[in-house]
Amino acid sequence: METMKLLMLAGVCSLAAISMARADNYVDLATKAAKAATARVDKWDGPMSGPTAVKGKKIVFVAADKPGHDGESPKTVSQALANW
Repeated sequence: METMKLLMLAGVCSLAAISMARADNYVDLATKAAKAATARVDKWDGPMSGPTAVKGKKIVFVAADKPGHDGESPKTVSQALANW
C-alpha cells in the first residue's frame, strides 16, 4: 500500500513538472512573439505602391470589433456608422 502511494505521488510530481516545463515554453514563445510585434522598425518593409487615390473620395475604416456606446459591437456597417 505504501509503495503504491509512493508510486502515485512520483507520477503526479512527474506530470506536474512536465506541464510546468510546457507552460514555460508557451510563455517563452508568447514573449518572443510580443517582442517581435512591438520591436522598433527603422525601415518600412510594407508595400511601396498601390492604386491611385480618387479625388473627392474618402476612405473609412470600420473596426467591427470595437464596442459602441452601448457596449455592443456593431452587427452591420450602418450600425457602425450610426455614430458618425
